[in-house]
Amino acid sequence: MAPEEQAAIDKSWAEVLPAHGIVAVEHDWALERQLPATMSLPSDPSKGVYIIDAYHQIHCLVRLL
Repeated sequence: MAPEEQAAIDKSWAEVLPAHGIVAVEHDWALERQLPATMSLPSDPSKGVYIIDAYHQIHCLVRLL
């Protein structure tokens, strides 16, 4: 792989923000879909906070590199 290609790949990985995988949904909605219990959104206790696993895994992978 050419150095400029590797630089472009490294830049793309560095720009992955784990916050893109964080969602907040109504607790009732989550319960209806059998999602596990989670912490409430601090600014809106009627919503639970979930992390979409793929984004979290990519974030962790980047931290290992």
